[in-house]
Amino acid sequence: TKLSKDKDKIKAQSNLALEAATVDFGNGMTFKDSPDIQFSIEGDLSNVSQLIYKGFINFADASLTGLPTVKTADHLKGHVAFETNTLNMDSISLQTLGTTLKIKGRLNDFTKPQADLEIETSSINLENLNPLITEYVKDIKLDLSGQAQVTAKFKGDIAQPLEADLAIHSTFSDVNVVSDKLPDTLTKLSGTASYSKDEIQFQEVTGNFLKNDFSLNGKVSHFKSPTANVQLIAQDFNADIEVESVGQHVQISKLNGKYFKSSFDIKGSAELRENSEPDLNLNGKFNLDLSDLKNFPQLVEPLKTVNPVGILTAKGNFKGKPKDIHSWASTINISSPRVTLANHPVENIIAKYTQEANTGKGSFILGSSIYGGKLSADATIGVEDPKL
Repeated sequence: TKLSKDKDKIKAQSNLALEAATVDFGNGMTFKDSPDIQFSIEGDLSNVSQLIYKGFINFADASLTGLPTVKTADHLKGHVAFETNTLNMDSISLQTLGTTLKIKGRLNDFTKPQADLEIETSSINLENLNPLITEYVKDIKLDLSGQAQVTAKFKGDIAQPLEADLAIHSTFSDVNVVSDKLPDTLTKLSGTASYSKDEIQFQEVTGNFLKNDFSLNGKVSHFKSPTANVQLIAQDFNADIEVESVGQHVQISKLNGKYFKSSFDIKGSAELRENSEPDLNLNGKFNLDLSDLKNFPQLVEPLKTVNPVGILTAKGNFKGKPKDIHSWASTINISSPRVTLANHPVENIIAKYTQEANTGKGSFILGSSIYGGKLSADATIGVEDPKL
């Protein structure tokens, strides 16, 4: 150690090799290591804020105990260089929650710390994160298992992390998600997910939900007024979805896809209501392959004698609450060049269903050809049961 002093002027330099040093920060938090430390300081003691200092610390195998939530961090190794109001970390590594974290970057302005950091993890056992989820996510019960690797970049004010530039990229495999907000467990999730300020992207995500395998690609942007673009593919279902939410208004720009052999193309909007069903306003086109009806268990027996074959095309609109039939306002036009019912051909089908809101009544008109003759029908359908 070298020290010189002239009145209030000071100049000092020191090299320290500490053996089994322990620092007690209070509240049960302690630091243990045998670090090498070199530092120098120079300046006027009458103006401490203007002191100039620099140096470095080499951590050998440090440990921190008594940390909030994670409890411990072990095997802290690496080189930290510091100079006046700046800290540089060169590949710091440590172990916590069963994974190794590697950190490098820079910290400026200790009075209002600004960080520019890169963080990388080894494989994380997601079960080890459940205590953090329990502590910080209060409104949802969530339980995770599986493996993930994460890289992250942070640039901004440490005191205001939500305002910082944050980018996270995760690769995960064999992940299971149990939540009280889901009707079933999400299983076998694998793929990649990326987060940057105001956007989350999912790439080649595969998994199983409600006993159906699926794959998912897409993104969610602008979290204050979320916009979602999602492509979903399952065994018997696929959909391409674009929606935007502003307050309680959801605009559906695109909802098209296939269910078995049938296809759909829907646009419209939904007004979400607290403690009530949404009000829907939808326009769409459907191509219904009648052979798909057998996939509904309640229709299997009734359809055995009818055995419908062919495709019906339906175009129309719908307004109302899904479960409140009396609120429905709908016009649907149905057509088909040919279908068969119980092996009998029915051709040139043109039909129309109309229902006015708050009446509980609809009208149905049908025109078609069968064995060279004309078949037409019209009916008024009334819904009198207020429970329907």
